Amino acid sequence: MRTSIIVSLMLLFTAAHCAVPFDNAYRRMSAYTAALTAEQLAQQALKNAEKDPAAPPQTVALARHQLKVAENNVYYAVLSAKAAQMGLYATELQLLDQLDIDNVNITLNELAVQVATIRQQNAGITLPEMEKINDALARAKIDAENTQGQLAIAIAKLQAISAEPAAPRWTPPTPPFDLLHCDGLPSLVEATAGVAAAQCAVTLAQGSDTAAIDLLARERDLRLAQENAKGAETQLTLALDNAKSQYRYTATLLDYSIQSLVSAQNALSILTTQYKSGLASKKSLMEGQLTVNTAILARDTALMTLWQSYYSLLLSAGPLPN
Repeated sequence: MRTSIIVSLMLLFTAAHCAVPFDNAYRRMSAYTAALTAEQLAQQALKNAEKDPAAPPQTVALARHQLKVAENNVYYAVLSAKAAQMGLYATELQLLDQLDIDNVNITLNELAVQVATIRQQNAGITLPEMEKINDALARAKIDAENTQGQLAIAIAKLQAISAEPAAPRWTPPTPPFDLLHCDGLPSLVEATAGVAAAQCAVTLAQGSDTAAIDLLARERDLRLAQENAKGAETQLTLALDNAKSQYRYTATLLDYSIQSLVSAQNALSILTTQYKSGLASKKSLMEGQLTVNTAILARDTALMTLWQSYYSLLLSAGPLPN
């Protein structure tokens, strides 16, 4: 029950803060459908074991463990799919920002051509210098066309998993660190299930119909399973701690990029006032706009990097146990 609550809260946070239109696209992904089928089979296996009056308690316990494994596989299939979708959107968002930069670059180069043309008419610029300025404008236009082509591909990839357009910019939620742990990770759950299976085998070998050598073998298997589970927990705990540190670091980078953007926007506001008052040139105004657009790209790049860290964090943590 607690697992489903945490999963629901995570999805609710995502929907509320992000308004991601492709939020349910994972339902069409093969990894999710395969995991869901396995979960349904495990549910049926548990029902069959519980209905069988001849089934020993250990068999029912193992069936419950297998269902837990299947449920967690579904949980992580959804997270993996959402991480992949967010990666596609990150590419689209960054290309949108780059296109804004390209367009301002075109305007700046057009202004440079206008100024150079006037100077050329008054013999204030050489022909090679004029050609260089025209070439810069041509390159700026080519850059914008290339960005538009990449953007069309990125949009097509995202629309391939959703009929709806991409969501606007958003701010990611902060994961509740105090609730994140590795107890529910598939590899650890499977290792725990292995311990349960080995324990069941030892219990069944307690009778007088089992040879002593067979009992020793099963006890050895139990010790190995316990060691495997302990090792898995140690590794996963370390991975989770690293993911938390990476998330905090990328969150700091995002804060810095936001501060830089605010500074650029404030400077542009001043330039706009000066331009309207005739105290600043249009070139200076467009250079200020270019600085803002570049800061936006840096901010959104940091934002999507944080999203990657966010999903890495969730994939390194387990849902709360039942």
